[in-house]
Amino acid sequence: MLRSILCALDHSDASAPALTTAADLAERVHASLHLVYVDPLFRARLAKTSSSDHRLRTRTATFVNDVLGSADAFDVLAPSIHVVHGEAPSDGVVHIAAEIGSDLIVVGRHDRRALDHVIYGSVSRGVVRGSAIPVLVVPSVAAERAHPTPAHPILVAVDFSEHTPEAVRLAGAMAEAFGAAVELVHVVEGNRSGPVDFGGLFTLSDLRLEPDTGTRDAARAGLRRVAASAGVDTAEHIVAVGAPQPELTRLASERHAGLIVMGTHGRRGWDRARLGSVAEGVARYASCPVLVIPSAAVDAASGARAAAQSA
Repeated sequence: MLRSILCALDHSDASAPALTTAADLAERVHASLHLVYVDPLFRARLAKTSSSDHRLRTRTATFVNDVLGSADAFDVLAPSIHVVHGEAPSDGVVHIAAEIGSDLIVVGRHDRRALDHVIYGSVSRGVVRGSAIPVLVVPSVAAERAHPTPAHPILVAVDFSEHTPEAVRLAGAMAEAFGAAVELVHVVEGNRSGPVDFGGLFTLSDLRLEPDTGTRDAARAGLRRVAASAGVDTAEHIVAVGAPQPELTRLASERHAGLIVMGTHGRRGWDRARLGSVAEGVARYASCPVLVIPSAAVDAASGARAAAQSA
């Protein structure tokens, strides 16, 4: 599943949970671990020296040992260190991930608020928008729920789109690695007009039932179908009604989830500004890590499976 994991670091306390999660996951799935540090654009001319790179690599090794609580943690993990100069942090992370062929990017979420968030932006948001591979966003407040456990299940947001099978498969693999349960959840948006398609199983207009009963029953049947087709054992099939982003974050908190897995449709420009992104909103506000699967990753996974079947 995962052969190469890239973790973005900025040597701050906010990136410590991301490092812990990346190191733990790499050990569990026997993947190579890469660490990347991106120097800000305004320091590019000052940073392009071998001595600067050496200092940053030494600082990274010290940071790893401090965060993981062992004087030889860096030597045991033996991660590859990448230093990028002259790029915006999110661009540098995405470029390194493509260059080394990573399967997953792990990035910390700085929980800035209000004007500070507007001024400095969000590196994690930029990585989610620009990445062609799955991105695991780990909040600085994750603490005890920095990864799934038997007590902290994996919550998979199912919208019955082309992202759904890959999200469920990846969640199943993560559940196996961490020994956690998988719970599927579908949020039915309120005031929705027209027929609702639940994964090709049937539509709400076909059922001719009241939304409170017909929508929930159809969605649960769709969730069971999704789990069966992905070959993943699921503990719960949850249907909620409301706006997807707040409902997903609420459910994750209520159920003490250790991870949320969901796809993003990769909207750009005005479409994103008008419609927003549920995945971005969940990744920004959830109190547990969020694994976002972009459209490009879904296409790549589908192509790989097709090639394997035809071989």
